[in-house]
Amino acid sequence: MRGERIRPIAITMIDPLYSVIIIGPAWWRWVGVDAAHTSAAVLGGLVGAGIGVARARTMYVRRIPGSNNIILRRSPLEYGLLLLLLVARLSESSVERSGSTLATVVFTGLISLGLVEAIVRAGAIVVRFQRSTASDPVDDGPDAA
Repeated sequence: MRGERIRPIAITMIDPLYSVIIIGPAWWRWVGVDAAHTSAAVLGGLVGAGIGVARARTMYVRRIPGSNNIILRRSPLEYGLLLLLLVARLSESSVERSGSTLATVVFTGLISLGLVEAIVRAGAIVVRFQRSTASDPVDDGPDAA
């Protein structure tokens, strides 16, 4: 159907790596600065986890029987979160130069949201794939008795 695509489950498991590569170094730099940054990271991560679960429910359509492929539904939110990560990565130096603690705390929360969302979404999709695989009847072929 329109807006849907077939993807191997392995690619879905690789998706969070993009987020880690894009924003992971900035996240690691800011998350441990002080208690405010750590709190923002935790809060952003909790919001990101909720969004990730909700997006996985919306995106996952079904497994293609007899393969390791799944059908996922595209959404504008998918591209919006990727754009958020790219903008965050590109704006890190500007946020740092601003000298504003509030700006770096908000920045830390936003990048945590994006990072955790990607990881949780991929994990939830993989879990749904595994559940659908486990519920499929086993076909032992015509010679099985």
